[in-house]
Amino acid sequence: MSLRNRKWLAAILIAVLVITATTGAVYAYLSATGGPVTNTFMPDVETNPSIDETFTENVKTNVSVNVGALDYAVYVRAVIVVTWQKTETVDGVDQVHVYGQLPVAGTDYSIDLNAGDSKPWFQQGDFYYYRQKVDSKEPNEAVLTDVLINSCKPLTSAPTGYSLHVEIIAQTIQAVGTTDGTDIPAVQDAWGVYIVDGKLSPPSS
Repeated sequence: MSLRNRKWLAAILIAVLVITATTGAVYAYLSATGGPVTNTFMPDVETNPSIDETFTENVKTNVSVNVGALDYAVYVRAVIVVTWQKTETVDGVDQVHVYGQLPVAGTDYSIDLNAGDSKPWFQQGDFYYYRQKVDSKEPNEAVLTDVLINSCKPLTSAPTGYSLHVEIIAQTIQAVGTTDGTDIPAVQDAWGVYIVDGKLSPPSS
């Protein structure tokens, strides 16, 4: 199998935080990436694969991506989607409804991200990229990234019948190997970011 094919096989949807999708383009994006594994904005809800987090008094803290046990080193990126959502059961089937107006950061909810200069994550376009290469040190050892969301909590009441939902859509890609016939790292070719001293870096760096 060529490295190009291996590269796309390695770009696997690995984890999501909190339930829901949003309308229009985001729904199309979720469909294209294979659909999320979810949990709700409630305590003691498991995901598999998972997001590692703490939930206390309606506040999520210390949220990181659990990439599971790895056979090879990977880099990680993630998108964060925040919506109002409700679930109704009709004839025994759960139907998800997303409110037409999105919640506004700083008004409807607060979110403190561990992203920026000298932080473990950086933002490039719609994605947050984890700088460090992720690799298992022991066989069958699950590996977590550093925290992406320090905390997230509602600031206002949700529309009637709805609740706040925050979702992480995360992907990995092989950390070694180049595009066929070139010396361009697979991650640079696929994601448009660079490797500097073994860490991901935005093009502007």
